[in-house]
Amino acid sequence: MQVNPPVNGSSSTVNQGVVARDANGGVWILHRGRINVDNERGILHDFADDAAALQVDPVKVIFEGGRREACLPVAPLEKPLETVRATKRFVDLCRLVRIRAVDGEEIADVQRKAFGFEEPSGNYTIPARDPIGAERQHHDVCEALNTELSARNFDHTNEKIGRMGPDLYTTGTSTPILFELKTGNSADDLLKAVGQLVVYEKLIGRKCRRIMVLPAGVRGANRELITSLDIEIVDYHRDAKAITFAWPKDFFPH
Repeated sequence: MQVNPPVNGSSSTVNQGVVARDANGGVWILHRGRINVDNERGILHDFADDAAALQVDPVKVIFEGGRREACLPVAPLEKPLETVRATKRFVDLCRLVRIRAVDGEEIADVQRKAFGFEEPSGNYTIPARDPIGAERQHHDVCEALNTELSARNFDHTNEKIGRMGPDLYTTGTSTPILFELKTGNSADDLLKAVGQLVVYEKLIGRKCRRIMVLPAGVRGANRELITSLDIEIVDYHRDAKAITFAWPKDFFPH
């Protein structure tokens, strides 16, 4: 694989694409870091903060003969959904580096904070398909949270406020704990949850401790932005046997 090849070809030492296997045998496409931005040469490794914000962390690749080199992972090739997600992260990194070079630091810093909250655009087609079964995942997570709160002796309810329906909130405490559950952690899920928590707190009429309950895997930059809004995040893990919540230390008041 060759990235930005010159017209007359190039030696293997300047080719930027790398295909390698990880310790578990998985096949990955990686990039060695050298790019061209607006006719200027650049090195992605020089933008470590941008890469870290987008969760594109360099890894060591061992080449034939034992030579080691730090490369940036583009995507795994054997997991279709993760291939798409990881490729988008890498493309976002390249886009951000270009914005930084062309438009300047101020615009790039704003863009970095916004990555992960983009709204989809454009048309798409959903082909006809056979009927499939659907799980009510939200209900299952809500029931698991209900059981968890009951086991910790927290009085709580999911009673609607007017026509609004908070997932769960505690009662009988000086500061209610307000929970909003989502079964995904896409930009759409996160933005909806933020808005719901703000509106439900207003309807309750008291300052609440606002909690977003999400599947594990929220991007670090998105997590940082949400917590800066005075909203806490609790991750949950779901497997065939149970739903478990990763409660932060000292989450529950004594």
